[in-house]
Order: sequence, then C-alpha cells, then structure tokens
Amino acid sequence: MTTAEHRRAPNGFNLVPPPGWDVIPLRTGTKEAMDRIVRKAVAQLPVGFPRTTFRRPG
Repeated sequence: MTTAEHRRAPNGFNLVPPPGWDVIPLRTGTKEAMDRIVRKAVAQLPVGFPRTTFRRPG
C-alpha cells in the first residue's frame, strides 16, 4: 500500500485566529468569553470617555 492509501480523510477543521484575537467558543463558554472580551474592551477606554447606560438582556 502507498502512503496515500493509509491517510485518513479529513473530517473537520480548526480556525486559527491571528495573534491577539480572542476566541469565542460556540458549544460551551460562549457567554463567559463574551463577558471577558467586553470587560477587556471597556477597560481600555480612556478616562473620561462618555459611557452609555445599557442593560444586558435576560
């Protein structure tokens, strides 16, 4: 048998984000990842940046 005959067919894929990008899992942990990303973004706002009041649904 040749090497090609021993290879398994691909059955999925992985997305590889660029360095510095956050990953948001889709099966479990989505809410926690979104909260972490939003908190990180808000923490980077400059002092005195106008903030809008908003409510999280649910």
